[in-house]
Amino acid sequence: MARVLAFALVLQTAFALHVGVLDALETSSHFTAGLRSRTGTGAVSNSYTSNSMCTQNNCVNPIFPGVQLGARFVLQEYRQRQWQCASDNYMENEKYLGLCRHAVNGYEYALPVPESSSEREVDLISQQTVEATNLYFAHVAGLGWDPWENQKPWEEPHSCLDAIWRMACFTAFPRCEQGSSYLAVCKNECESYVSKCSVECCDESVACVFQSPMKVNGSVIMTQGFVDQDAPSPLCTGTAAARELMPLLLVIVMLAIAV
Repeated sequence: MARVLAFALVLQTAFALHVGVLDALETSSHFTAGLRSRTGTGAVSNSYTSNSMCTQNNCVNPIFPGVQLGARFVLQEYRQRQWQCASDNYMENEKYLGLCRHAVNGYEYALPVPESSSEREVDLISQQTVEATNLYFAHVAGLGWDPWENQKPWEEPHSCLDAIWRMACFTAFPRCEQGSSYLAVCKNECESYVSKCSVECCDESVACVFQSPMKVNGSVIMTQGFVDQDAPSPLCTGTAAARELMPLLLVIVMLAIAV
C-alpha cells in the first residue's frame, strides 16, 4: 500500500510539473511583449532609448530570472511570506527537488510556512520545484531558446543556461535561516547571470541591487532587487564565489600533486 501511495505521489508531482511548465511557456509569450524584435537567438534590435550608439543584447522583461512570472512579482511575494527550514530528511526529500536537485545540494534550504496543517513537507518541495521550473522555462524561452531542449543546464557549467537555472532554483529554495525571513539571491549570482548571458541594455536597468516603484492592483509598491552581498553569505542565497573558485582550486591541487 505504501508503494502505491508513493507511486501516486510521484505521478501527481510529474503532472504538476507538466502543467506548470506549460503555464511558464504561455507566460514567456508575454515575456518581452512590446520591448523588441529578434535578430537571432537572444539578440535584440529595438531598444529603450534612441541612442544610436547603443546595442542591446538579451535585454528582456523581466531582465533577471526569478523576479517576475507573468503578472506575479515573485521576488516581492516571497519576501512577504514566512519561511521555515526544511527538515534534515534530505535523502527522502531529494527525489522531489526535480530540476533543482543539483542546485540546492550545497546548502540547507527553506520552504514556505504551510498554509494548512494538511500540507506535508514533500508537497511544499514539489510546489517550489514547479515554481522554479516555471521561472527557468519562462526565462529560457524569453531569451529565444527552446527550454524543452535544455532541461539539464547543470551539464553546461558556467554557461548562460546554468546561470538562469541557478537563479531560478535559488529563488524558489532560499537559504535556511533561523528566523522566518526570506533570503533572496546574492548580488554576485545575479552579476554572474548578467556576465554569462552577455546582458546589455540601453538604460540603467541592468543593476542587480535596486529599489523600484511598481504599480500592482492599482497601488504603487516599492520592489527590491537582490541582496547587496556576495555569496557565500548568511544574508542571502547563492554559492557563486565558492563555485567560481573551483577551477582555480583544481589547478592548485594538480600542481601540488605534480610537485
